[in-house]
Amino acid sequence: MNKPIIGIVSNRNFGETNRPFTYTTNFSNLVAEKIYSNNALPIGVIFPYGVYEEETLKQCDGLVLQGGNRIELCQLLTVGYALKNNIPILGICNGMQTMAGFDYLSQQVSIDEPYFYHKISTLYSKLGEEAFLSSCDDHNKENPFYIQSLELAKHKVYFNEDSEFFDYYNTYIINALSLHNYACNKSIFDNSNYFKISGLSEDGVVEAIESKNESHLAIGVQYHLEIDDQGDPIFSDLVEEAKYIRKYKK
Repeated sequence: MNKPIIGIVSNRNFGETNRPFTYTTNFSNLVAEKIYSNNALPIGVIFPYGVYEEETLKQCDGLVLQGGNRIELCQLLTVGYALKNNIPILGICNGMQTMAGFDYLSQQVSIDEPYFYHKISTLYSKLGEEAFLSSCDDHNKENPFYIQSLELAKHKVYFNEDSEFFDYYNTYIINALSLHNYACNKSIFDNSNYFKISGLSEDGVVEAIESKNESHLAIGVQYHLEIDDQGDPIFSDLVEEAKYIRKYKK
């Protein structure tokens, strides 16, 4: 198979305890279609019981962390896998928060330490999402969201002119569809190991991050770039990097 494989990582929906068929793992058609339209093969990455399994990730030439309503340890460790193995990764909404969360935890426990996964697990169990996320209830302009509300739900995002995003969009400002109730704490990036802030909303919410390692494509966006053509340059770049990984993968 010549097409690169892009794994879409989702979190689990526990549903209602007395309705077993509401216990699901969901994947966004919008994300899958963006990957497919760029001549790559999207596959779902599932961690049964939330147990991290590296063998699953080894099948992937690139990764997308899609949106969700919570962050699990298996997702955090997926970010670590991508960083350690130079696998291109894109985090969307909750996915970007996961990337930032891994960065925060890695400031307490180095990825090169013995028993790293166990130490990260213990630390995350102790600290939780509250250590790196804060509520931003007034940020959303339209919730719940409907397709007819597309323009109403957008707000301005300002990018650094030396960022990857400025190259993608050829501008430092866009109207982005950003729908979320939590945001990354800016203080994470004061002592960041892996990521830097690339874009902020008008109200100062972190909307875009990118890798501090210029040779590794690792992009996170708080806004939903998959719903229209806004994310096309980023999805295209992700697939191109994944093609390179696939070509030279041992």
